[in-house]
Amino acid sequence: MNQLGMKVRNQFGNELKLNDSYYGFLARWSTELKIMKTSSLEKILSQSLTSDVIKHWFNRLKLIMTKLNLSDRPQSIFIVDESGFSDQPGCKTVIIECSTKIAISTHGGSGKSFITLVLCTSASGR
Repeated sequence: MNQLGMKVRNQFGNELKLNDSYYGFLARWSTELKIMKTSSLEKILSQSLTSDVIKHWFNRLKLIMTKLNLSDRPQSIFIVDESGFSDQPGCKTVIIECSTKIAISTHGGSGKSFITLVLCTSASGR
């Protein structure tokens, strides 16, 4: 690899800039690749939560509650939720295929604070 790098540098001299290579690469692959900012997973989930998705979820919930005879027993229904909060979620710019509509990134290992909250409660509120 080192020899190849030296050969390329000798061919183009010191005028070869990293930005030129980067933008040249993007221009050559412009029909297949694009640049996009990543979105946090929470934002994507909130955008994909349509009224049809909500209706479908509640219809399934009603079927399950009827099957298990839970409609009048809220003290027997529990929910557990885990949420993570970062002090600096940010976003990154990535190169992806043109056919990709959403770029999702996970950020971790940066040394920033990350707090996880786990909550469990019953439908009766106790």
